[in-house]
Amino acid sequence: MFNLKYKKVSAAILTASILGLTACGQSPIRNPFEKRAEPELSALPEMKSKNSGHRVAKIAWTKKGKENYSLYNKIRPIIFENTIYSASDNGLVSALNFSNGKEVWSHKIGLNITAGPVVIDNQLIVTAKQFVVSLDRTTGAELWRQSVSSEVVSMPGGQGQMVVVNALDGSVNALNSRNGEILWRVNHSVPALTLRTKSAPVVSQDKVLVGLSSGRLVALNLYSGMIEWEYTLVTSRGRSELQRMVDISADPIVIGNTVYIIAYQGKLAALDLETGQLNWERNISAHENMAYDQTALYITDDEHNLWSIDRQTGVTLWKQNQLATRYITNPSLYQGHIVVADRGGYVHWLDTQTGHLQGRAEAGEKFYQAPVAANDFLLVSQQNGKLSRVDLSLDMNNRHKG
Repeated sequence: MFNLKYKKVSAAILTASILGLTACGQSPIRNPFEKRAEPELSALPEMKSKNSGHRVAKIAWTKKGKENYSLYNKIRPIIFENTIYSASDNGLVSALNFSNGKEVWSHKIGLNITAGPVVIDNQLIVTAKQFVVSLDRTTGAELWRQSVSSEVVSMPGGQGQMVVVNALDGSVNALNSRNGEILWRVNHSVPALTLRTKSAPVVSQDKVLVGLSSGRLVALNLYSGMIEWEYTLVTSRGRSELQRMVDISADPIVIGNTVYIIAYQGKLAALDLETGQLNWERNISAHENMAYDQTALYITDDEHNLWSIDRQTGVTLWKQNQLATRYITNPSLYQGHIVVADRGGYVHWLDTQTGHLQGRAEAGEKFYQAPVAANDFLLVSQQNGKLSRVDLSLDMNNRHKG
C-alpha cells in the first residue's frame, strides 16, 4: 500500500506515456486534454440584477508578461504580506509591489517552472520539472534546490519546517524546508492515462492529505509518511482508458474536522478528518479547485457549469449554466461574491445566494487561472502572461441590464 523506501521509477518513461511520446515501442498514451483545440465561445449572457447593484471594475495596473501560460500548469500568483509573488514558465520568479505592480526583485532559476509559488516557513517555494526550489522571500536569492523522483506539476504544501510535494510518478515527498533534505517518500501506483495535473498536498493536524490519480484520498502522517487512513472516492470503470480516468487533481479542502474532496469523472465527498469516515457524497465531476464560505462549496464542473453545494448535506443550492460555453475557470470568493474568468478575456462576478450574474469586466486576453482574491482587489493572470490588479466597487446606482 505504501513504501517508505525509495523505489526507483523511470520518470522519463512515465512522462513520455503521459505526453504522448512513444516509449519502448508501445503505442503512445497521452493526456486527453493535451493540444485540444480552443472551443468556440458563445455570446456573453445578459445580466439581470433587480435587487442589488452591479460591480464596477477598474484596472489599477497591468504588468506585461513575456510568454504564454499553458492551460495545464499550476503557476499562480500569490499575495503575502502586501507583496505579490509570481512565476513564469521560463523560470522567472518575481516579487511585485501590490499597490502599483512595480518589481521589487526578480530571479531566474534556470529551469522551466511547473508549479508555485507558495510561502512555507517564510520561504518562497516553486517546482521546476523534478526540482523543488527554495528562494529567500525578501531578496529572491536561491537557498536550496532538491530533486525528487519525478516532475512535480502540483502546488507544494507544507507546515512548519516541512515541504511536501506530490510528484507525477505518484510519489509523495517530504523535504526539510531549511536545506531541502528528503525526509521520507511514499510511492503510489499511477494509471496509464492520467490528467496532467495533480492534487496539492494539504497539511492539517499533522496529517498530509493527498488526492491520487487512482481516485483515492490518502492521509499520511506528516512526520513519518505512514498511512493513517485512505478513502476510495471513485473506482475506475469503463472499456477505454479515457473512461477509466478518475484523477483527484483538485486540492482537498479542510474546514474544522471535515475534509472535502472531488474527483474527475467521480464524486464530491465530505469526510471526517480524523478517521476518513464518510459524512456524505454525491455524483459530480471536476478537476479544478473548489471555493467555499460558511455555508457552501462552489464548484466549476467539467462542463463549466457553476454549482453551489451545501457543505453540511451535499444538497444543491443552485446551478448556474449561463457561462458554461464561455469556458469559465474555477471560482474564487471576493467580498461576498463569486468571481470566475473566461477564455474570452472577461471576469464575471455572481451572487453567492442565487448564482445570478451581477457584473463583468473585460481584460482583453483569455484566462486559464482563477482570479486571486485579496481584501480589496483581485489579481488576474492571463494566458499571455499579463498580470493585472482589478479593483471592484459596488455601484448601487447602476441597476440596468449589463
